[in-house]
Amino acid sequence: MAGTALERALQRFQDGLTQEQRQQFNATSVEDVKAEIRNIQDRLGSVKKLRSLRRISQFLEAMGQIEQLVQIFLNVSNVVAFVWGPIKFTLLVAAARVESLECLLDAYVELGEIIPSLQQYDQLFKAAPCVLEVLELYFCDILEFHQNALSVFARPAWKKFFDATWKTFKTNFKSILESLRRHRALLHDLKLDAACLEIQTSRSQISDLVQKSSDQMISRVADIGNGLGDTYKKLSDKVYDLGKTLDDQRAAQRAALPLQQMSAIIDKLGHPHLEDDQYNALNSCHEQSGQWIFQDSTYLKWTKSTALPESALFIHGIPGAVQLIVRDPAIVPELYDRCCVVNNSEARQLSSLKAWAAHLLKSQRECMVILDGLDECDHKSAGNEARQILNWLTTTVIPDGEKVGSQIRLLALGQRDGVVDSILSKYPSIRLDAVGSHHNDIYMFASSRASEITERFGLQLEEERTMIEKVATTAKGMFLYAKVVMDNLLAQGCLAEFDQELEVKFPTGLNEAYERIVFRVLDNPARHHTHRDAAAKILRWLTCAIRPLKWNEIQRVDSCKSICGSFVEVDESDHKNPLTNLVVNLVHDTARRYLIDTRRVDLLAANATMVLFSSAYLASIPFDRDGDQDFILRNALNGYYGLQDYMISSWESHTALGLDQARMLPLEVKNSLGAVLVNFLKHCKFDIPFKEDTSDFENIKKVLNEEKFALLVQYLEILSSTIRKVTEEIRIPLLDKRTRSVFISLNGPPGYKCPNPGCLMFSEIFETKKAREEHVAQHHNQFTCPVDGCLRQTLGFTSGSELRKHNEQVHSCQAVDSATFPTVGKSQDIWSAARFGDIDYFEDVLQKRDNLRRIDKGRDTLLTVAAQHGQLELCQYLVRCGYGIFHAGNEAFPSKTALGAAIETRNKELFDLLISLAHEDEMRDFTDGDALTAHYAAAINSGEREFIDAIFTLILTKKDHIDFDDLFYHIAKYPPARHADASEVYDALRAVVEKYNAWESLSGPKLKTGGNYVMLACCSKNPNVLSFLLQHTSPEEWYATDHKYKRPPIFAAILYGSIECVQLLFKYAGTEIMEHYDGEGNGPLHLVCEFGNDRIIEMLNVVLPYSMSHLNNRNADGNTPLHRALYMSSHETLLKIQPLLDTGAIDFSVRNHAGETVFDLERDPAVLSALHSAANRKKWKTPGHDDISSSARPLDLASSVDHSALCALY
Repeated sequence: MAGTALERALQRFQDGLTQEQRQQFNATSVEDVKAEIRNIQDRLGSVKKLRSLRRISQFLEAMGQIEQLVQIFLNVSNVVAFVWGPIKFTLLVAAARVESLECLLDAYVELGEIIPSLQQYDQLFKAAPCVLEVLELYFCDILEFHQNALSVFARPAWKKFFDATWKTFKTNFKSILESLRRHRALLHDLKLDAACLEIQTSRSQISDLVQKSSDQMISRVADIGNGLGDTYKKLSDKVYDLGKTLDDQRAAQRAALPLQQMSAIIDKLGHPHLEDDQYNALNSCHEQSGQWIFQDSTYLKWTKSTALPESALFIHGIPGAVQLIVRDPAIVPELYDRCCVVNNSEARQLSSLKAWAAHLLKSQRECMVILDGLDECDHKSAGNEARQILNWLTTTVIPDGEKVGSQIRLLALGQRDGVVDSILSKYPSIRLDAVGSHHNDIYMFASSRASEITERFGLQLEEERTMIEKVATTAKGMFLYAKVVMDNLLAQGCLAEFDQELEVKFPTGLNEAYERIVFRVLDNPARHHTHRDAAAKILRWLTCAIRPLKWNEIQRVDSCKSICGSFVEVDESDHKNPLTNLVVNLVHDTARRYLIDTRRVDLLAANATMVLFSSAYLASIPFDRDGDQDFILRNALNGYYGLQDYMISSWESHTALGLDQARMLPLEVKNSLGAVLVNFLKHCKFDIPFKEDTSDFENIKKVLNEEKFALLVQYLEILSSTIRKVTEEIRIPLLDKRTRSVFISLNGPPGYKCPNPGCLMFSEIFETKKAREEHVAQHHNQFTCPVDGCLRQTLGFTSGSELRKHNEQVHSCQAVDSATFPTVGKSQDIWSAARFGDIDYFEDVLQKRDNLRRIDKGRDTLLTVAAQHGQLELCQYLVRCGYGIFHAGNEAFPSKTALGAAIETRNKELFDLLISLAHEDEMRDFTDGDALTAHYAAAINSGEREFIDAIFTLILTKKDHIDFDDLFYHIAKYPPARHADASEVYDALRAVVEKYNAWESLSGPKLKTGGNYVMLACCSKNPNVLSFLLQHTSPEEWYATDHKYKRPPIFAAILYGSIECVQLLFKYAGTEIMEHYDGEGNGPLHLVCEFGNDRIIEMLNVVLPYSMSHLNNRNADGNTPLHRALYMSSHETLLKIQPLLDTGAIDFSVRNHAGETVFDLERDPAVLSALHSAANRKKWKTPGHDDISSSARPLDLASSVDHSALCALY
């Protein structure tokens, strides 16, 4: 019977087929496949494009054997549907294009070569049923191959997307081939074991023959039989575990791949807070709201529609009515995750983006397009955005999709504004304010909030019902009205205020509801004037802000909701972050329009105030460009820089708007604005002439042109980066309670951010420093090569001209369209020119000196540096200038050549280019020289089969044979290649050792210093080689060393800071490795504490779990690990000793041979305090994050730490 893994694979395969495909596959046999092959040959032969389809005969034979074995031993019915049906289908479809047919045939050939003749194992399958699990794994791999092939050829318009989908197919196909190789090796081993098991079956016969022999012989045969039985059981368990593990890994990879791809696309094209918007929406709705729409006849008809007009649906209402639907918890997961929201302002070329989006939509069998907010488009513009979007979808995309079998449905949501509803009038629609179920949802919402109001003010049941009826009836289908009114009632300060609010005439519309809130928060004389002023200030900031403001930027968020009432909403900007930052927004765009239309907020004056504030803030003393790090650190800890993210990123926008509107400002404000701007420019050290009359804004506008604005923004970017370098190094857990509270309150959560003020991620936190660096790299090299496989597709160029030059020289294709990105200046030196491929710089240098090679004496050559950075065209240029491809700048590292750099970076294109450029004499010298061995070692370290085979071909022409010890020395000497696959390196190492039959040569002292290969791999920080050695040598051989310091391998791994190597040593040796010491009695933990590096904390976390019984061990001088940590005092001492103290097992009474305790070795007050605290209690407890008092506002904290400048500005 088929196992669980096979059953799942069969089910997945069947689920991916259409009903038509199931019928076709069930009726297909091997004869049908052969007939189709003959038909394809006839068709191709008639147009003189004949292909050798006979080469897949080995694959077809293998499939025939699998069909028979699966039917016989696995009892799978109708196997033809899973074997011959997909083969015939893919051949038939692929034959439409010769190129795609070639790709498919090559894949079949590879499969045929790697699948063994399984009929030779039929007796093994009969004798050992558990071995059938290997046959299941084989069939699972074949099913996965067919499933991937169908995903390429069975999709609509597959020809247009072949290049992209085949690239994904090849990636999956590679893992399938590796899996088949493992199954073949396992099956071969099992066959050998089965041969041994035949001895067991013949034991009774042997027993008769040796009856006359000694009892010792009989006992020995019995022991062999029992041992073989145990071995057989272990192998059976191993086969089962391997199959289960592989199945789980594949399932995880399949599940993760679409998520990774979707995440990359959304990060590139989507709104930066897409996920957070959805999270906040799901947490702000009633559990049962919106369920009625799934039973609505119009909606149900739309879900089953296949063509226009039924495939388009318009859900609409009056302003604020749609909010309940888009926030519904059921409809959001169903529809929200199926669309990709593209922000048009981010698109550089709209026509290209539209074409790309249309292709993606049409490539799906079924998809839904959801458009929300069309009523917010600019209807007054000449193009009429809403009309363009809808016409594009309804007249182009959806009809074209129907032609290729793609069902595209459109769902539009918005309010009736006289424009969008007229465009969509001919399509089915749902009018929310006319649907009784929608009114019921509003009633449920009002009831829910009314219960809170009743609980707070102690209302009678009848009063509660009256209030609900009033709100639900007056709302007239407008959810926003109900929300605003109920929030306002709930926010009343006392029962008297609540009764007074109900006595007044109930608001009949949204504007009246807003007016009630305005009166309460801004005009109510009973309210303290400080609260009214604070509310007015917050509303002005929110109304004119360029982007939503963070909690620390408002400086009052603890009481913001109570101060401003229903006008504001407070949301989490990142719900995954435990130190999440809060974002403050107006409740709806209608609230912003109300405040502006009623002149409650003077937008012109509010923006001018923002310019005054930001310019004065950025010109204050803490932003002095000449301030040292200690000065910056003191201000950062006191929270002064909490506003810099918003002020730096928005200063240009606010200032430009203020200058444009200056003529409408009062004279007093204009004068103040001019004076502040002049002071700001002087602070920035810009020597710009101004007239005496600083209120002459025409003069200011003339001076602050686009170029000067760009210089100022660049200045602010440098200033921000300088401050962030200091703040990013602040260790929050090490701060005292008060400082930590102040810092987090006024600065927000710490983290890494983009340094570019114009980037949306300037104020957002990246999870890791590496993620931030990868993002910043995209800013620097935004022009990427479109050719698949080219290294420049990842690295990119800084300008469009460099990209065009690259395409013309390397790919011989037309230049890529230029775009408007900033360019960079000339290279500063010849080495940076080599890194960035600046050929113009080299041409200038060559005119001044006759030999470039004199420059790189004693270091990597310029050609090597260019190769390390993938500069193909510069490499060509330098080779023409006489640079040697196989020349190393340092003879001690013979593989540090241009070719070695290509191998190390796994750059196949560069490798092929350099080999083709090498002259015959140069190639001969390289082949006969010693450097060939080092390059062969580098190729093996890369794990790249193409490099290994190419170098080995050169070895075959070498006069002298390569010594294995010399070869493996070079393998273990160098660190692993970039992005090398550990499994590929393992296979390459195993192959080379077997080729030389040199397993015994792996052990024993091999180096001049007395060390062995295990020691050398630790020194070079090469976990791939170390893992191989640990698996194929014994523990006794790991410590076999003649090194003068007698240090075991783990000491080398610690000294060189290789955490990966330390983890491997613990994995294979366990705690036993902690029992080894050097000549001075130091253990591994002594060494970690003595030699700190930039990964000291991570190294301690790896070593400590194995060191609990060694914490107080003393070396030859009587020093414990804590002694050694304090001896090597540095700025990292407290960080280093903290994990030791956290164990709670330190003996503070231990003295070394000089009579010193740990307290005698330290003078730093902070470190001494930590030691005394740990000694005074049995177990050290790291201080946790202290919550900020709910009554303390960030501004209060600023005042308490004497930040009068910040308080005055605020």
